[in-house]
Amino acid sequence: MKKTKRFQLITLLVLTFVMSTVLSACDNDVTTTTWKVTFNYNYTGAPSATVVEVNDGETVDRPAAPTRPEYDFKGWCIDSDCTTPFDFTTPITADITLYAKWELTPVFVPDPEITRLDFESSVTALEGTWKVVQVYANGSVSDAVADAITLSITAELDPYELVDGEAYIHNQVYNLHGVMTFGLPAINEILDAEEIPPYRGLAWWEDFSLGEVVEEGGFYKQPGPAIMKFGADMRDFGLFLDLVAGISTDIQTNNSDLIIGMNKDGQLLLGYSTAPIQFPEVNGNWSYCLIFDKE
Repeated sequence: MKKTKRFQLITLLVLTFVMSTVLSACDNDVTTTTWKVTFNYNYTGAPSATVVEVNDGETVDRPAAPTRPEYDFKGWCIDSDCTTPFDFTTPITADITLYAKWELTPVFVPDPEITRLDFESSVTALEGTWKVVQVYANGSVSDAVADAITLSITAELDPYELVDGEAYIHNQVYNLHGVMTFGLPAINEILDAEEIPPYRGLAWWEDFSLGEVVEEGGFYKQPGPAIMKFGADMRDFGLFLDLVAGISTDIQTNNSDLIIGMNKDGQLLLGYSTAPIQFPEVNGNWSYCLIFDKE
C-alpha cells in the first residue's frame, strides 16, 4: 500500500514537471508578426533599396529624404508611376514596396535681351496695332506664324482716376485698352464655335511701384510696363502657342493677368512671368512672352 502511494506521488510530481515545461515552451514560442517595407529609389542606377521591418499593425517611420542629381524628391508613393502618395499613418499589415517620386529641378535660364522690359518707355508709345513676330518660351525664341496674333491698343486719358490714399491727390492717367484677335483659321474656328469675341484687356499699374503721384490735377508718372488684365475668355482658351509658334502645349497660357511693355528695340512684349519682373533691377523669368512689331 505504501509503495502504491509513493508511486502515485512520484507520478504526480513527474506530470507536474512535464506540464510546466510544456507550458513554458509554449510561452517562449509566442512571436510577433513583422512585415517588410521596401523603399525603392525608383530610377536607373539608384542605390539598393532600403528595407525595414515593422510589427504587424504599426506604422513605418518616414525615412530621410533621398537625393538624386538634377532632381527634386517629391515623396513616397505606392506605385512605381508615382500616381498615389503613401500615407505614413497607414498601419502595415503586409509586405509593401514604396517608390520615390522625382521631378527635374527647374533650371533658371536667363531671358534673352529681346525680352528685357524698357522701363523708360512711354505708356502712350504702346498705342497702335501690333503683329506678333516671335514667341519666347522654353528658354528660346521661335518665329511666329505670320499674322497669327494682332493686338490693337488704344490709350485713353482718364482724368481723376488715380487717388493717392494719404494726400487725396487726384491725378490724370492714361488707360490702355487692348483687343487681341487671331489670324489663324484653326484658332478662330474654336473661338467661333463657342461664340467667343476678341480677347479684351485693360492695363493696370497697381502692381508696379515705379509710378509717382504729382500735384493735384497733374499727370501721374506712369511706368511704361503695366499689367494688362484679360477676362474669362483668356482663362478658358489661352493663347494657342502650339498653333502660333509650334510651342509645346505643356506650357499653360491661360493666365489672365499679363505683363505688357516694350523692349529697347521698340517692340511690344506681352507675357507671363513666374517671378516678379516689375522693377528694372529684376530680370524675372518669363514663362512665355509674345514679341510684337508695330504695324
